[in-house]
Amino acid sequence: IKELSGGHLSFSWKAVVNKLLVAGGYDHILSFSQVVPNEFPGFSGPLDNVLLRSAGVRGVNKYRYLAALYGQEKIIGRKENPIQSLLKYAYENFVEGLPLVFVHSLPAQDERASGLYVGDDEESFNEACEWSRKIGFTLLDAPVERIVVTLGEEYKTLWQASEAIARTRLALAEGGELIIRAPYVERFCYNAEREELIKKYGYRGREVLIKEVAQQDDLKENLAIAAHLINGSTEDHFALRICGSKLSRSEIEGVGFLHGELQEYDAPLQISNVAQGLWATKEWFKEK
Repeated sequence: IKELSGGHLSFSWKAVVNKLLVAGGYDHILSFSQVVPNEFPGFSGPLDNVLLRSAGVRGVNKYRYLAALYGQEKIIGRKENPIQSLLKYAYENFVEGLPLVFVHSLPAQDERASGLYVGDDEESFNEACEWSRKIGFTLLDAPVERIVVTLGEEYKTLWQASEAIARTRLALAEGGELIIRAPYVERFCYNAEREELIKKYGYRGREVLIKEVAQQDDLKENLAIAAHLINGSTEDHFALRICGSKLSRSEIEGVGFLHGELQEYDAPLQISNVAQGLWATKEWFKEK
């Protein structure tokens, strides 16, 4: 963990596997997973089922914080990252002897299946990730100065609305502006403990939050919250304006964002269904 975190972290991470997988005496164990770009492991995959989802709250807290320290923009849509290295190490040292077969599916495109990759080694996952990136991202020739995202009624908290940041930040120009029109957002989070931590610490950036984690026990015990706050921060690379929500101006500005009214905004990139894709420049993935 110390090596993967660049020296920032020294805790241990338990590789936890469901005991039925080990003691069940199975001939084959099929691990089904959709492979989609993700802000924590880079791509979701079948080892998530075997190792991450068995790790419990503390395990989830730790791996998400490790990912956030590495940097969301360097992880999402990329297979080579600390979380994948962690999973690979755990797999090779603890579960490689299990008769696992990985079934990688990709989301349907235009009501048609877009990909199915099956294998008992890493190659099938590599191929699934490559295709997932190609169909999951809209790649732009150049970054844009402003993006407007309009969120539907399923987005009722700022926690949920932060999805728009992860899915668009790689398309924004330095010093640009992300406008999130969020008329249904009414709270920071429906989990009361998380909500209080968001209001207390805010989206203040990686370096500030690293210091807070080191000094504050409530954040140290909730590393997944710290990861969320880091990933939701702009790091002063762009401005983020929350428009038309039911939260007050002081509440929005109190966590580090700009407040705006619900109105139409001109922008070269307008997104009405942000959950259906990701946006980046070709330069991020070196595609010309």
